[in-house]
Amino acid sequence: DFFLRENLWSVAKRGGYKTVYLSAQEKANKYQYLQKPYELMKIDEKYFFGNIDNVNRDKEILKKLLTLIKEDSSQFIVVIKNGSHYPYKSKFEYKKYNLAQDDENELFYLYSIKENSVNFLKKLFLNANPTDRFFYISDHGQNLVKDEITHCNSSNPRVKEWEIPILLHNIHNDIANS
Repeated sequence: DFFLRENLWSVAKRGGYKTVYLSAQEKANKYQYLQKPYELMKIDEKYFFGNIDNVNRDKEILKKLLTLIKEDSSQFIVVIKNGSHYPYKSKFEYKKYNLAQDDENELFYLYSIKENSVNFLKKLFLNANPTDRFFYISDHGQNLVKDEITHCNSSNPRVKEWEIPILLHNIHNDIANS
C-alpha cells in the first residue's frame, strides 16, 4: 500500500509554529532533499550555509540556531548539518588533535563526530531553554571499509550505512515510545 501523508511543514504550521529551515549542505535555494514547492511555501524562514568552508559550516549554523531558540519558543526548526561526511578531515581542525594528514580515515571520522556532533549538541543543550525539545537524527551511517564508497551505496549497501543514530532530548516517554 502507498500512503501520502501531510508534510512536516504543514503539520507545524497548523500547530501554530513558526517554521525555520537551516541547511549547511545547500547553497541558497539549491535544495537537495526533493522538497516540493508547496512544502517549501510552508517555511517561514530559510538560512543556507553551503557557501561557507566545511570546517565552519556547523559552527555558523549552531550560532544561528542558538539565536533563533532564544528569540521564540514556538518554532519548528529543521537543521541539516554538514556533519561528518567524507573526507572527514575537511570537516574540523584536525591539527588541534595532533592528527597527521596520513592518519587512518576511521580516526578522522571519530574526531569529526566529536567535533560536529558531540560538541555541537553539548553547546546546544547548554544554551537551550528548559522546555526546548530536540530530535537529532543522522541521514545515513558510514562504511569505513578501506577502498569502498563511504555511504550512499545504493547497489550493494553495507549494514553500517543503514545504522543511524537518533537522540531524543527533553521528549516525554509517551512521545518517544510511539
